[in-house]
Order: sequence, then structure tokens, then C-alpha cells
Amino acid sequence: MSGKVAAFASYGVVLRNVQWSWSGITPSGEVVVTLWIDEFNYRDTPATYSNQNSRDFQEWVSSLGNLERIENLKIARDKHAGIFRVIVIKAVSETTYPRTIAEAYPRHNIIMRLVEFDENTGKFKAELVENAHRT
Repeated sequence: MSGKVAAFASYGVVLRNVQWSWSGITPSGEVVVTLWIDEFNYRDTPATYSNQNSRDFQEWVSSLGNLERIENLKIARDKHAGIFRVIVIKAVSETTYPRTIAEAYPRHNIIMRLVEFDENTGKFKAELVENAHRT
């Protein structure tokens, strides 16, 4: 089982497609989203995440992974007050596009909330809601 698949499985998520899915839904209906580690901003209070300035936007805007993530973020926004769970992913190279995943790990202690979301492009910004010390 790949790192990404195992990370999603730790939340009980079975991916729609192990190759291109970037998000999923838990059996209880929670949304889980992959977030690139280098797109977090810990200088903000609370910490934020944004893909709004992604250099490879044109590469992923029409991808199946992004289209599925848009649908899942709509669920987070409409049914869960914007709240979603996190899998942190690290790129093999942060400057090579399209990116490939070097590592993926669940962060059960991190809960994020959408604060900006363009459902036409999939660009979004989220803020840290909780960073509890749970396993």
C-alpha cells in the first residue's frame, strides 16, 4: 500500500482512484484533503494553507484530482462549516512540475477550515482550527 493510500486508510477513506485522488470522505462523512507541506504558512496566526499562488496551477486546474477535491471541499463547506482533515504530502522536488509525492502522512491532530474557496478553479485558503496532541 502506498504512503498516500495508507494515509487515507488511517482515516477510513477508500480512495476513488489511488492514482489521481487528492481527497476523500471518511465513513462518517468527514472530508480529508492532501496538503503540500511547503504551502503552509506558520507565520500567520492561526497558521494557514493556500494553493492560491501555485506555480503549476495550469497543470492541475482541470485534473480529475482537482475536480474531485472541489466536490469534496464543497461538502466540507456546506455540511461541515468548512472543516476538513489533513494528510500532509511532501514533494520529491518543490520546484519541479508537475509534482510527485515523496512522502504522505496523516496528521490526525490537525483540523483545517476553509476561509477562501473558488469552486470554479479549486484554489483555496484554509486556516488551522485545531492542533491537538492526539494520535
